[in-house]
Amino acid sequence: MGVSIGEESFSDLDYAYDVTLLVEMLETLVAGLLVLQDEAAPLGLQVTKTKIQHVGEPRLTESTVHVAAENVDLVDEFIYSSSGC
Repeated sequence: MGVSIGEESFSDLDYAYDVTLLVEMLETLVAGLLVLQDEAAPLGLQVTKTKIQHVGEPRLTESTVHVAAENVDLVDEFIYSSSGC
């Protein structure tokens, strides 16, 4: 799981209370979200307000993806924490 930028490889970006997963295939993302959900549950945490932003080609034709018992929206853009930046 992850993406490469130059010689660097990234699989996730972690913020104070948010996580961004970086993957090259939708199937890998769904699997990563399931793992994240399984690891968070024993800590009393939930994976909520999840969005998927696709960058690149080919464009995804779905508008939602089913992960566990939830539908996750695919969006063209995402504004982090209402920053407007």
